[in-house]
Amino acid sequence: MKTGKRFIAKLKKRDKNNLNDLIKNGESLSIRNRAHAIILSAQGKSITELADILHVHSQTISAWLDRWENGGIAGIADKPRCGAPPKLTDSEKRSL
Repeated sequence: MKTGKRFIAKLKKRDKNNLNDLIKNGESLSIRNRAHAIILSAQGKSITELADILHVHSQTISAWLDRWENGGIAGIADKPRCGAPPKLTDSEKRSL
């Protein structure tokens, strides 16, 4: 189990701006939380601290950091899931 003293390397300005935009405007809470975790990790917060801040398991934080390291912004996007199709159109979601 990867926990404790693992951090994201210093972020490029473009990546930091993109992550901050996702924190403010991300389409789901999950994406906003992942972006926030990456920013805080780059600021020196440990996996344990991030788990406490975001109220998720430390293994979840570790998986988010792996996704960032392996795929950048695209890596922290929500993956497609099975289930019923959305009831709202994209324009209806934006208006809400």
